[in-house]
Amino acid sequence: MQIIIKHSSINFSTEIFINEKNLDLNKDLIFIRGRKLQEWINPNSDWKGVFSELVELIKTNFLEIEFHGNYFDYCYLECANKVYDENTELGLQESTVLTVSLSLFYVKAFRLV
Repeated sequence: MQIIIKHSSINFSTEIFINEKNLDLNKDLIFIRGRKLQEWINPNSDWKGVFSELVELIKTNFLEIEFHGNYFDYCYLECANKVYDENTELGLQESTVLTVSLSLFYVKAFRLV
């Protein structure tokens, strides 16, 4: 299952495509809409975290994610993946045997003036 996550840290907009079909963030994964990536990648009291939510939504334990966004947000996503893996190994995560393959598609270069 190929997933593309397009995220802008400037206006906190996110689009998620599963097998080239755009998810309706008003219906599916509503917690993501209008939030910073750091708010929705990890679990909290109202949210299971993006990896668990995607597994539940698409009913698979393998996620191939292509991330479109800046490098720093990609690093947050990578860290969340590592935490998810560690929690699964420790039995702290409900989902079993999740494999996440992350790739960075686009890095926007910018210069601080």
